[in-house]
Amino acid sequence: MRKFTYSESLMGYEKFVYGFPGVDQINFAAVDRVKGKTIWTSKALGDRASFCSPVIIDLKGLKIFATLSKEYLVGLDCQTGELLWSHKLDSVIIEGEHCNTPVYSDGFIYYTAGDKNGNGAVKLSLSADGRTIKEVWRNRNVDNAFGGIIKTGPYLYSTVKSNKLKCIDVNTGSVVDSMSNGRGSLIYADSLIYCYTYNGEVKLIKSRAIGKMELISKFKC
Repeated sequence: MRKFTYSESLMGYEKFVYGFPGVDQINFAAVDRVKGKTIWTSKALGDRASFCSPVIIDLKGLKIFATLSKEYLVGLDCQTGELLWSHKLDSVIIEGEHCNTPVYSDGFIYYTAGDKNGNGAVKLSLSADGRTIKEVWRNRNVDNAFGGIIKTGPYLYSTVKSNKLKCIDVNTGSVVDSMSNGRGSLIYADSLIYCYTYNGEVKLIKSRAIGKMELISKFKC
């Protein structure tokens, strides 16, 4: 029995609802959200679900359902359930707790996997037709299993296990700034980063044009 049982998010998009049951034969499924009719099921890689909220990548002529399973980042054709590509996660331990939604931007996919000795932050290029991926870089020091990641402009932001908030250059994968912060959840709005840390602090952080971060204010819930 898994410690957290089944904690996977559904994805509603247009007239379908997509799910990741995570069993051998029906690994993924899509249903008509109005009629309740099963549209397709997919065996994919037969891997287990891993608490990740999926994302839809909408390309011209192809929509891709992308999510993290216990041991892979996977992309499926939303219309047919065909497995288009996968990317292996290294050194998966315990249950494979990969809870961060992948981010798609300008032809690239970004994700973080925070298991011990795991991939860390990874950038992948997605082909124009959406059917192949290629690793561009990875930074194992950005070890984030929870809380999400933010991409804005040429920078990626993530909290890490060492209780810091890091800013990563998306072109090189290198960390350009780091600040003591505590692990937590991130959102971005009005050109500001909002972080709710595990110890109950809410922080408002300004990101400068050169990737430098500045704490504007904070309070504790």
